[in-house]
Amino acid sequence: MANENKGYYGNKILAVMVLLMLPMSLIMNTASIFYTPCTEELGVSLSAFGANLTIIMLGSAFGAPFVTTPLTRKIKLRWLLSAALAVEAACFAVRAVTSSILVFYATSVFISLPMGLLCNVSIPIVANAWFPKKPGSAIGIMASSQGLGGMLFSALGGVLIQNIGWRNTFWVWVVICVIFIPFAAIIMRNDPSEVGQTTQGVDTQASASSAAELPGMTREHAFRTSTFWLLGILLIASSFCANVNAYINSYSQQLGMSAAMAGLVSAMIQLGVFVNKILLGNICDRKGARVGGLFYVASGICCFLLIIFSGGNIVPIMLGCFLIGPLYSSVNLYGPIMTRTLFGTKDQPRIWAIYVMLFCTFGGSAATIWGVIIEQVGYAGAFRFVIGLLVVVGALILLVTSLRKKTVEKWDTPEIAAEEQA
Repeated sequence: MANENKGYYGNKILAVMVLLMLPMSLIMNTASIFYTPCTEELGVSLSAFGANLTIIMLGSAFGAPFVTTPLTRKIKLRWLLSAALAVEAACFAVRAVTSSILVFYATSVFISLPMGLLCNVSIPIVANAWFPKKPGSAIGIMASSQGLGGMLFSALGGVLIQNIGWRNTFWVWVVICVIFIPFAAIIMRNDPSEVGQTTQGVDTQASASSAAELPGMTREHAFRTSTFWLLGILLIASSFCANVNAYINSYSQQLGMSAAMAGLVSAMIQLGVFVNKILLGNICDRKGARVGGLFYVASGICCFLLIIFSGGNIVPIMLGCFLIGPLYSSVNLYGPIMTRTLFGTKDQPRIWAIYVMLFCTFGGSAATIWGVIIEQVGYAGAFRFVIGLLVVVGALILLVTSLRKKTVEKWDTPEIAAEEQA
């Protein structure tokens, strides 16, 4: 076929999604660089300004099941993602001209929707539609550029704020968002049928039948299984452990590192996220969800052991920060993979949207909780607590994956369930 000779269109989709994660990283990954200049000019406290992130997290949490996921069923992704970037640009433009923290809060509500759509909702939908044979690798590649964007734009933003001020830096963010809109509008497609192709590695007949009846169970059916709630606890606990990374920078400074050196520590975390999202996705595809899960648990334990026993030496701290990458990547990457593995593709977007709501809701308060824990037991005590919690997460991974066969037996397509068990 002529279309096949041109190559698989899914590769273009993958490249576009990688690009779209770059402007998405402007929302959360560069937020910290605006804290000092904005609070000084607006005359508000750090906690008052930090509430913006909490609003974004909560907006993303409740927007996933009630707004963004339903919209993906009614509107083509090319237009939905284009609109998301336009909303993001508009919010940055409003922030550039306002002097009210209340306006910042209002824009946080609106910007939470493109945040949730780009980061949590669209990635597994695209992976399932275009790369059903290797969804983990596809998710890892798409999500990895978030860390890359965080590294790039945090460094660029710091220079821009110093030279042209935070308001003009927001205008630069507007331009960056607008630049990426044509990529989504022109190239993005929902599935191979829109360009006259079939899914790579799936024959035409299988593709047609899967379009009529996807294997798996409905969200309502999943709610009635113990596996659904166990996976929810697993993802919340993983997210809670990952969110302690926000305090590694201040821990490094407490050990005597300069602010610049501690900044390198933060950059190493982002580098670890970039590299390890791709690695974790490949491990899940090649070795299965159980091995992938135990990998990020083991990596996280090694990370905090190195940090605790570093003795103030920057080398083990930097290595530990790199090793936090799989743990930091676990929810947005491992979560969709486990959802697909346990409940199939029949209603995965709606099931995954509930998990997004759960871990974003708890994640929004995790930084505050970790602050309280550190005040009570110190940094080392908090990091030891993470290690203990990761052991529990590892046990949950073993339990949930052991229940997979029983869960698959309840899928709505018995013949596919039997094939999965073979």
